Amino acid sequence: DVRAYDPSTGRTIDGIDGDGRVNRNSGAESTIHTLLTMLALDARPDVAALAAQSEVVERVGSLALEAENAIATGGATVVTPDSAWTGEALFSGAYASLPPGGGLRWQLPPSERARLVLPVVNLHPDSLARTRWRGDGRPLGDVVHRTVGEQGASPAPGALLPVTLPGELPAHASELSVVASGGEAIIDTVMLEPLVSRLVLRGEGGTTAVLRSAAHAPQTASVALPGTGPAIVEVYDARGVLRSRTKTTDVTVRVTVLPGGFTTVQR
Repeated sequence: DVRAYDPSTGRTIDGIDGDGRVNRNSGAESTIHTLLTMLALDARPDVAALAAQSEVVERVGSLALEAENAIATGGATVVTPDSAWTGEALFSGAYASLPPGGGLRWQLPPSERARLVLPVVNLHPDSLARTRWRGDGRPLGDVVHRTVGEQGASPAPGALLPVTLPGELPAHASELSVVASGGEAIIDTVMLEPLVSRLVLRGEGGTTAVLRSAAHAPQTASVALPGTGPAIVEVYDARGVLRSRTKTTDVTVRVTVLPGGFTTVQR
């Protein structure tokens, strides 16, 4: 474990790089974010107590698929750059270069729920590339690689960004694929985000589950909450407004998660 905050100096590290190395830089954003978080926790001791729960019982969240781990077709190649720095962002390591007609194919771990697909691609205003994405053969959407904002203060004219596809990867999908057309397409990573992500933590004060929605419609989910006594379920909307508060004695709790909102369960 690496300490991210030094209480004697107030210094906070920037985070963890894509290759797993600890970034020991300490910028203003990291320090301000940490101090604001500490102020918020000081103002809410009950939330601070929940934050101190350290044993992870269950975690269901984003999954990263590296382009270099895919099956390459049609002349697609893996490129390991001399420097991961693009002038604007960092590649996660190697990336895939797809000529027109080139493609990638990933075998997917099972999931009982639909997932959003977010390719991380190098967008450039001069790019002629378009990539077409499919899940188990079903169209998920296209990415136009020249669609990027004005350059601004960055020394690079393009941007390495995740792009959310309009279609959802269906539950139990076993394969994700992409084919390029028009020009060279550079793909770094693909993020898969469940429509409902969750984190279940256990500590001396009990067990807490947080479920977050990335869906456009209400979702239902079941969460097993270890412990004794009743469980309190609080449902919040996308603005963070509490919409309902109920109590149940069920061990496995079935909850509703509102679009863009989150639900907490505490026992």
